[in-house]
Amino acid sequence: MRLHIQNIHLTFNPQPVMAAAILKAFAEQDRSADTDGPAVAPASAPALPRVGAFWPEQKGRFLGVMPGQDGRPDYALILPSTVAANLGKRPWGERGKTIDGANCGFDGLHNTHAMAAAGNVLAKEILALDADGFNDYFLMSRNELRLAYIAAADAFDKDEYHWSSTQSSSVYAWIQHFHYGDQNDYDKSNELQVRLARRLFL
Repeated sequence: MRLHIQNIHLTFNPQPVMAAAILKAFAEQDRSADTDGPAVAPASAPALPRVGAFWPEQKGRFLGVMPGQDGRPDYALILPSTVAANLGKRPWGERGKTIDGANCGFDGLHNTHAMAAAGNVLAKEILALDADGFNDYFLMSRNELRLAYIAAADAFDKDEYHWSSTQSSSVYAWIQHFHYGDQNDYDKSNELQVRLARRLFL
C-alpha cells in the first residue's frame, strides 16, 4: 500500500460549474496516480484539447467540461468556428409567455428544444441549422455561457450582451456580457447577440 500525499493550492473564482469541473479532474488525476502503470484514458473517452484551444475534429474551440445533471453524463462544450453558428442580433422572443422546460441553468440543448416546442422562431431556426457537417447546435444556458466567458471570452464581442436559453420569467431571459463577465436578465423582445454551441458526451 502506498501513501499518496499531494499539496494543492488553488486560487479561483468559485463558480459552481468550474468548481465541479476542476474537482472532477483532480479526483480522476489522483486515482490514476495510485496505479502501478501509466495513466491511460478509457478507450471510449475522446482526447480533449487544452481548454480554450481549437479542436480540429469538432471544428470549434473546446470550452471545458460541463457536469451532467440528474444522472446524465458529463459533456465537452464546443464553440463552433463556422460563421453560421453566429446568428447576429435577434430577439429571444415569446415575451409575456412562460415556456415550460426553458428555465434550466445548465442544459442549453434542453432549453432550446423546449423553446422550439413552444413555437419559438429563434429556437426552430437553431435546431434546423446544418453547417460544417453538424446539425446539433443549440443556444447555451446561462451556466454554459459562464463557462464560455471563463474559457474563451476573446471569441465573443465584448461590447455586446449575448442571449442564453435560460428564461427567468415570462418577460425576461438571462444574458451574458463578455467584457466584465456579468449576467443579468433582460426583456425577451430586445435584439441581442446569439452564439451557438455544440456538445459531446464523455
